[in-house]
Amino acid sequence: MRRSCGSGRARPVKTGRRAGRPGWESGCPGRPSGTEGIREVMQRRLLLIESHRALRMELVRALENLGFIVEAFAGARAFRERDPVGSYGVEVVDLAAEGVREWLETREEGDKTIVLVSGPEVVSSAGTTLPPGSEILCKPFSIRTLETRVLLRSGRSRAAPFETRDPVLQTREPGLLRLLERARRLARRDVSIAIEGELGTGRRALAEAIHAWSARAVHPFATIERADLESVAPAGLREAVHEAVAAASRGTLLVVEPSDFPPRLQEELLAGMRRPDPHPPRWLTISRTPLDQAVREGVLMLELQYRLDAARLHLPAFRERELDRLDLCRSLAKRVAKELGEPAPEIDGELAKLLARDGFPGNRLGLESRLRSGLIRGGGRSVALRDLLAEDSERAGPASTRLPSLNLKSLERDTIVRALSHWDGNRTRASESLGISVRTLRNKIREYGLR
Repeated sequence: MRRSCGSGRARPVKTGRRAGRPGWESGCPGRPSGTEGIREVMQRRLLLIESHRALRMELVRALENLGFIVEAFAGARAFRERDPVGSYGVEVVDLAAEGVREWLETREEGDKTIVLVSGPEVVSSAGTTLPPGSEILCKPFSIRTLETRVLLRSGRSRAAPFETRDPVLQTREPGLLRLLERARRLARRDVSIAIEGELGTGRRALAEAIHAWSARAVHPFATIERADLESVAPAGLREAVHEAVAAASRGTLLVVEPSDFPPRLQEELLAGMRRPDPHPPRWLTISRTPLDQAVREGVLMLELQYRLDAARLHLPAFRERELDRLDLCRSLAKRVAKELGEPAPEIDGELAKLLARDGFPGNRLGLESRLRSGLIRGGGRSVALRDLLAEDSERAGPASTRLPSLNLKSLERDTIVRALSHWDGNRTRASESLGISVRTLRNKIREYGLR
């Protein structure tokens, strides 16, 4: 997100690959950080140049099923125009495709390159010099043969598909499994996606997973929110939006709750989307309500819906995920206990029922808040946690003597969680009810990791 000074002017932010470029915080979520994470993703990137459209599509499906991030082109010219300095773990190229012969002759090494030819005589008769270390695969070939060669060239026994590490997206529910599979398929297409759902259902985690599943994973992931734009002086709004788009160039730009943007901010966002860009980001949106409903209610511009709502994914609330109830409670309890430096409590079916009794208000945030409060008061003991959860929600009994002095931060966090849950994630209303500014609330959300 954008950082700004008190004057409302943008403050330069160094952001990953684009160090030193003024703009917006960005990164590549959903994979290991640092050099190892970049190397892992680069190893999974695969360049495919195949002139025959049907064969190209078939190869894309097969190679993506192996877990590679495939970027496919009909010829070398299209590839070089779109990604002239791209780096790939493996290159599979059709010698007959437009511009491939000339491109190969400029290569100094070919240890990652598999050249598809119609017959071994094609190379010598054409006088083409292949880069040292490249491999020739003659057509026709079996898909299994190509898969084996690609895996050998990549140095991996099998390129396992990216799996989201966020426990909220781990599921046994058939409906959610189908949604995640659809999200994975959509990630491979350059379309805008609107992710709908209640606060705390994993919308941001899914957006980050879509970015990591896509061919854009090696490029930045950035977010743009109402509070980010409201902190900018009116005269600098258009420039601020342009900087946000530039920060996500070739990558992914996530718009958070666009229907909360006032009309002026929506207009500037549209201006940023309309601006010609040779390397535009992919646009993702997270929203509490469907964007078409927001248009009907008069809080979202119709053109924004058209531009942001090419595909739609709706995440279910925790109360609808009965098969995941125990796993969600256990995984989030482990995370909360680790934060507090307490041993992970034992969560069984009975304790999960106590946690689910009120329907998981606030979903992830609400569940983490209850677990945190219970673990603090119970000293990390499962028996004490069970007894505390069974008490009346008002907890009329005397509070622990440790609570006031030791856990003011926890109380503040839980109060913010309850306010956000009550107002269904609307930060403006939540900040008003708490008696603080939207910017202060935004900073608290960032401080406590309430994403």
